Amino acid sequence: VVIYEFFAFYLYFSSQSFGYVGLLLAAYGAEHMIMGCSSQDTPGGVYNTIVDQTMAILCVTAGDLIIGNRSSGHLAAEALFTMTNILEGAMRDLFGIGSHDVNTPRNKRHCALIDRIADHGAAVVHSAHKIDIQSKHMQAESIGSEAPLEPRFYRMPFKQGLWDSLLKCGGHIGVNLCCIEYAITDAEARHARDKSGKHVAVDAMISTPTLGKIADDTMARWEKVFSLAETLMLHETNDKLTNLSMSCKQLLGCPMEKLDPSLPAIVEEISQALSSSISTDSILADGVSLASVLVMMMS
Repeated sequence: VVIYEFFAFYLYFSSQSFGYVGLLLAAYGAEHMIMGCSSQDTPGGVYNTIVDQTMAILCVTAGDLIIGNRSSGHLAAEALFTMTNILEGAMRDLFGIGSHDVNTPRNKRHCALIDRIADHGAAVVHSAHKIDIQSKHMQAESIGSEAPLEPRFYRMPFKQGLWDSLLKCGGHIGVNLCCIEYAITDAEARHARDKSGKHVAVDAMISTPTLGKIADDTMARWEKVFSLAETLMLHETNDKLTNLSMSCKQLLGCPMEKLDPSLPAIVEEISQALSSSISTDSILADGVSLASVLVMMMS
């Protein structure tokens, strides 16, 4: 009975749309599980049980309608775009781009992650974003799995194809970003332990012209893509969307350039920037290895 109640209440507290099913299972399932073997159901008892369960379902449904709970699709989209906002802030800090300002000078950019490591220590910063990103991604995935199943009497059908693409891309970006942060954090921790001075390789890399331009273009397109995606995912009625055509035209008018054609210029510029700061003591503190991780995760 305890195990049964555990899983029933787990469903009740974890499910956004079908929690009432778990509540009914907990209330009426345990009642029959603890009945004696000699007890027998009478027609009147069965009828009363059916009436009680029907009234319970009606009361829970009426409560949901009065309170006006939001749909699973809406809650899942909020969790996903909270994650993308975390990713955007982390990307801007990593490449030294001001908040929503892609005109930051490219020749003297500074990675804000280094300052956080200096203030709080590498152990604290090492997995801070990973925990936030992973929790929001798991929340979005869990709630989003219920969105296609919920009744939609007056809402538009859940945009499953768009949702799957956003969830996959968001998870991929999160993994790559965490890999870059891990590499920088480990390099900073190595320099702090060896007392080899401030690690300037990151600032030198993000201040190169080609890589800086790619970072600017990426963040400019980031805002447009995820803003349009959020508008589409949160739109659940037949109301007309304003400025949708303009947003689509802006995205089609400036397609994202691939990184591969710019790799030779990036490698040449980073090699020149790191010519005097390459370390061979450890791969963690080696500027070329750090640059390889950065470029590979961006591609």
